[in-house]
Amino acid sequence: LNRLERRTGQHITVNKHETLYKSIEERLIDVEDEKRKIEVKLASAKELLKSQEEALKQRDEERRTMKSKLTTFELETRGKEAQIRHLNEVVKKLQSELDTAQIDIRTLREREEDWDLKKLHMDSKMPVDDGEARVKMLMASFDTERQNLNESLRKLSSELHISESKNADLKDDIDRLKRDLTKAERIEVELRRSLEEQTRIARECVQLKDQLNMVRSDLNNANNRKQQLESELMSVRSELRDQKQHLHDATNRVSDLQRQLQDANLNKNRLSDKINELERTISTQRNTESELRHQLSTAESERKTLLNELDDLRRRIAQFEADKRTSHDKVAELKRIRIALIKKVEILETEKRSAESVISETAAQREAIERSLSALERENKELCRNCAQLQQQIAQLELDNGNRLIALTNKQKEEHDRFVQSVKAEKLQVERIIENRDRSQKNRIKQLENQLSVLREQLNNERLRRRDATDRIYLSDMSKIGSSIFGMSKSGIASAGPTLYSQADSFDYAIGGQNAFSSSYYMAPSSDIYRSSSLSLKEPAETTHESYTTSYHTSGISGLVTQTGGMSSLLGESSSRYEPAVEVGDSG
Repeated sequence: LNRLERRTGQHITVNKHETLYKSIEERLIDVEDEKRKIEVKLASAKELLKSQEEALKQRDEERRTMKSKLTTFELETRGKEAQIRHLNEVVKKLQSELDTAQIDIRTLREREEDWDLKKLHMDSKMPVDDGEARVKMLMASFDTERQNLNESLRKLSSELHISESKNADLKDDIDRLKRDLTKAERIEVELRRSLEEQTRIARECVQLKDQLNMVRSDLNNANNRKQQLESELMSVRSELRDQKQHLHDATNRVSDLQRQLQDANLNKNRLSDKINELERTISTQRNTESELRHQLSTAESERKTLLNELDDLRRRIAQFEADKRTSHDKVAELKRIRIALIKKVEILETEKRSAESVISETAAQREAIERSLSALERENKELCRNCAQLQQQIAQLELDNGNRLIALTNKQKEEHDRFVQSVKAEKLQVERIIENRDRSQKNRIKQLENQLSVLREQLNNERLRRRDATDRIYLSDMSKIGSSIFGMSKSGIASAGPTLYSQADSFDYAIGGQNAFSSSYYMAPSSDIYRSSSLSLKEPAETTHESYTTSYHTSGISGLVTQTGGMSSLLGESSSRYEPAVEVGDSG
């Protein structure tokens, strides 16, 4: 019975050891399979990195070409702005010359009226027989002065026509330069879009490099674990050999004991001692088996924690993609707002053109009135000639008929004076009407320009305020995301132990570095990524301004109120109010 107990105990221990060795070998095979899979993933990741590095090089070259193009476009815009300033100075000079010419025309007309009054006064005062020679002298001097004045008027009118033609040419040049500026701005917007895409791809490449470093660290940990398991397997195999040798020795001893059955009773105590020793060895082997099982359970728990951390990372990547989509939606809304503002600017420009057409119509009416005045002046000359003829006839009739004819001629002279005075009064009324219309048109143009400047200032202030608000919101979101990732790394990854997961700190460092890079990149408004150009609404002398904005959300835009009359156009005040897009994701 003792022999059977010994044999069964030895067989049980051997079977247990064999099952342990088989389980360890199966686990080693699984670890090798996992290692092969990780190596395949590493090779694919390396190929992806190579392709992305080539794409990055190409995009760097494209970025350099785009920067050179941007510099050329900026130089062209500066040259065109200088041309516009020069043209505006020329326009101002021509306007000042126009004003001086109009003042000269008025002074000449006043002098002509004074001469007419003096002539009538002299005609009424001078006697007929004594002052004919003096009247002729005065008429001759008056005619010479009138001819000189007419020549000066012709010169001034020719200068006016020349200045108007120059003004029209300058306006055409300004329109052409504005079109060139709009084309340059469109090209600049396209170049900025391509730059944004390249920066996005560069960030994705940095993320892929970080992931590849993580995979490499995992592979190194797996290799270390494999080496540990191989060393344990070698130790277990050596123990198994020892146990087999011990079993062989035991069988030899059993044969010796069968031969020495007679001495069995004498050696019973010694054999019982040996049985106790074997039981101790079995207990030690059981303890080693329990320790191995405990190590396996810890390895499985560590694997589960790793899988949970991978799931958390995937969820956060999905959240990042959702935030990215929301930012793209905000950019699209900003573009829509910009298009609406450009349409409003076009409406204002059309109304300005209509005002200019009204001014041209008033100028045409003024020319027609001047023509009618010249016709009236001709009639006045004919009447003066008739007066002279009548005076001669009066002189003859006075010799013939006496006082009756003198009374008739006095009546005719008074009627003629009344007619001349009525013509002069009408002339003054017409000139006053023209001056009032010119003043009203100039006042309306100034009002329109003031309203445009107010609108422009409001737009610039709102843009600056929205840019600051969106930068603050973006920085707060990035800081929250960075803090959440940092907290995850401290709580989840650090719990696995410093020996197995030494790459957790480097992962947190990579994400923190990316957060710092993005915050420093978005702090300066002059180097913002999301950049949009807006055409300035000032005089042609002023230049176009570029504004770099992030995503905005409009709360309300009030419309433009336009009121047009027969010869006037009035632009009402318009106010625009923007508020930053405060959503659930941002406010949290």
